[in-house]
Amino acid sequence: MRDCRSTPGRAGQGRDSVPFPLTQNHLADATGLTAVHVNRTIQSLRLDGLADIKHNARIPDWNALAEAGDFDPDYLQMAVRPKKQFPFQLTESNAAFAAQN
Repeated sequence: MRDCRSTPGRAGQGRDSVPFPLTQNHLADATGLTAVHVNRTIQSLRLDGLADIKHNARIPDWNALAEAGDFDPDYLQMAVRPKKQFPFQLTESNAAFAAQN
C-alpha cells in the first residue's frame, strides 16, 4: 500500500489514497480480532488524523502513522536464516549435498 502513495489518484481520489475493498469483517477475520475492535481501531486512527479507511484507504502522513505504531523498518532488513537440523549423521558425501541445499 505504501508504494501506491506515489501513483496518481483516480478522479475523486487524492494521491495519498488507494482503493480498499475490504470490510471491517474481512480485517477482523484476517487478523483474528473482533469486528468491534477493528472498528474502534479504525475510528481511533481517523480521530488522530493518521488514517481514513472506508472505500479507499488514505494515509495523510506515513511518518506519523509509523511513529504511532512504533514501526521499525530495520526488521525488514534482518537476514534470519534457520538452522538446518538433519535427522541423520553428516558424512563427507551427504555434507556436500547439504551445503548445496
